[in-house]
Amino acid sequence: MRRLSISVAILLLLFGAGLWNISLLEGISGRLASQLEHAEALAETGDWDRAEELTLAAKDEWEAAASYLYVVLRHDYTDEVNTGFYEVLELLQWQETPEYAAANGELVAQVQHLSEAERLTWRNLM
Repeated sequence: MRRLSISVAILLLLFGAGLWNISLLEGISGRLASQLEHAEALAETGDWDRAEELTLAAKDEWEAAASYLYVVLRHDYTDEVNTGFYEVLELLQWQETPEYAAANGELVAQVQHLSEAERLTWRNLM
């Protein structure tokens, strides 16, 4: 009976850690996506400097969480987001609206995919 109790406790601990990880990822990806979408709206109105500031702030937040994200996520997901930030920042320098909007949209989708890939859904379980 004691072994069963220990096994159940370990499983509950792992399940709780998984739920905590999902919650943390959703918070990070939600904040980043919101900042990037706001930066795109600013760029569309011609406020390129403020858009760049918001994008740099999002990149700083990404880099602050990167060590954790590289541990809990697939490296190709995190590498794509990292590359996307550099591409978006370069396009902000050139102030190329269509190209920037496309690259930023792709970056937002990649950031949102980070939490979607870890959600506890039937699709992810299968």
